[in-house]
Amino acid sequence: MKLLKNILLLVTLAVSVLSTSAQAASKREVTFRWGIITGMKEYEIQISRDQEMTNVVGQAKTTTTQYKAYLRPGRYYYRIRSYDVKDLVGAWSSVEGISVNTAPPRQIEPANKKDFNNVKKIEFTWARASEGSRYVLEISQGKIIIFTRELDGGLSYTWQDPSDGDYEWRVGLRNQVGIEFGPKRLLRVSGNDPELAKKENESSEYIESPLSLGSLWGAGFLTKQGANNNFRSGGFGWRPRINLADQWKIDPELAMVVLKDANTGIFASVDGGGYLSFLFSDFELSAGGGVSWWVSHNMFMRVGGVVSYVFGGGRHRVFGGMQFLSGADVASVQNYSIGYGISLGSRGNGGK
Repeated sequence: MKLLKNILLLVTLAVSVLSTSAQAASKREVTFRWGIITGMKEYEIQISRDQEMTNVVGQAKTTTTQYKAYLRPGRYYYRIRSYDVKDLVGAWSSVEGISVNTAPPRQIEPANKKDFNNVKKIEFTWARASEGSRYVLEISQGKIIIFTRELDGGLSYTWQDPSDGDYEWRVGLRNQVGIEFGPKRLLRVSGNDPELAKKENESSEYIESPLSLGSLWGAGFLTKQGANNNFRSGGFGWRPRINLADQWKIDPELAMVVLKDANTGIFASVDGGGYLSFLFSDFELSAGGGVSWWVSHNMFMRVGGVVSYVFGGGRHRVFGGMQFLSGADVASVQNYSIGYGISLGSRGNGGK
């Protein structure tokens, strides 16, 4: 008799739509599939909450090579065995595990393929999920994710000053294993910036490339050297952006700062380096470092971090930061900054 060890098991997830009761709304349809075994007339599946298969929540026989179950979010284990034409039963297969995640929220507005003409803002709304409250809104254009916003409990988000173009959007729910998104919806924006939209359509490289122009920034600084020597300064810089998966970005940086103190007078600093940035909701956390060359004090190594608040559809940000500098001839230098940045990207992806 052929044992079930030759069976190929496949498991797929789909949102359950067979019941609208409050209790069943959080359940998801799980489909188990396996390959046919010659000479077997039926199969038996067993589903349990524990790997020892003692807390059984489902058990059934079927003459087909698939079985559907409706399960709440959580961890489950399953096994299958077969019966031949004489009702002789084979051994159970090895126990396998699956995770059933909470279904993503139902997306409400905008409707799929909706057109917006000459609008200043677009409102995205979705229904409350049966479990969990960490919603994630993603808007993309082509292969470029324009921005991702993670919202704690919010059921809407307003996109300010969208640029012309064709976009895709979707809402997900952060669960035990990551983010599970609903289906993508399409929308089109026109009449806001026709010249800019024309240039973007003519440049397929810009849409496909993971590198964006990033942002220009200006800031004021207070640099403390030791207990008594303070430099007040100002500067500007450019931060291009390399878009990684979802919320992670790499931001190289080139900057120039003008400093002044009582002893040295006015002198300049040229800075180069980069940051690793993480986006959540309307905020951005960046950590990194680089090299600063002060005309009067040679070269410094620097490390630090920046916290930014992003607004205006990702076009603008205000930020504050702190860095520690150390050089061959000077140590114990702290640099505090506060400033403003504006995106150079036409879709706001540089200023997120």
